[in-house]
Amino acid sequence: MHYFILTSLDVSTDGTVLCVYLKPERLGSDTSCVVRAGDHPGVREDCIVEYGRPYLADFYALVEALEHSPDTTWDSAKCSPELLRRMQEGALKSEYISPRYRKLVEAELARVNG
Repeated sequence: MHYFILTSLDVSTDGTVLCVYLKPERLGSDTSCVVRAGDHPGVREDCIVEYGRPYLADFYALVEALEHSPDTTWDSAKCSPELLRRMQEGALKSEYISPRYRKLVEAELARVNG
């Protein structure tokens, strides 16, 4: 499972970041953002971003888990800025993301756009 972080600590008030994951594209899927095979080195089939079930992660706990837990791994292949931007913009188009999380993504895009 591939998780992507959509927000930074710059928009967090409590050290949390908003994460979403990809799942295989199926009939009736939310197609606000489709990630095609090859858009990211870890994506081998067309997937959609699951905006209806995001994960609000404690950034510092995530770093700790990555450093000390053998069950948690970090893919060294980075997400391109273009793909990250598409996923963030897709969040704003999706009817499944909650208003609270939509506001976090809006704040992140405003921060990045200056």
